[in-house]
Amino acid sequence: MQCIRKGSGSSLPDPLHHGRGRSTGRISVDRLWPFRYGSDVPGKLWRGTNPNRRDIRTHMYVGTLSFDLLLGDVRSLKEKRSVVRPIVAELQRKCAVSAAETGGQNLHRRAEIGLAVVSGDTGHLTDVLDRCERLVAGRPEVELLSVRRRLHSDED
Repeated sequence: MQCIRKGSGSSLPDPLHHGRGRSTGRISVDRLWPFRYGSDVPGKLWRGTNPNRRDIRTHMYVGTLSFDLLLGDVRSLKEKRSVVRPIVAELQRKCAVSAAETGGQNLHRRAEIGLAVVSGDTGHLTDVLDRCERLVAGRPEVELLSVRRRLHSDED
């Protein structure tokens, strides 16, 4: 950024000066407060609603999936972990979701995996949940017994 000199016509402060009172002809940053960087309009502490702001309502949607899995030839909890952990890691890596084994931790041949996704668009949310379901259903070492899908909005 360039130096701002008195009378230059710009109202942006020089970020390097920091208002130390040197007599170099620069405008003190302290005197220019409430001006903001990147704006020629002084900042204002709004009381109530900002008249320049559009009335835009953003929504948040949360989608959850719960998979009930039957594992193949698994005889120990250690073997079960070696099957379930890669599925959870692949869901997290490929689909950018939050996933974990949520049930049946003490059963050798059963597992429950839960995942959650947050999005601002229901179309995107449905696409991600469909992709996750196809990924788990396509694994040959597990049999998908049931899938429970839930969609929640911030108005629920």
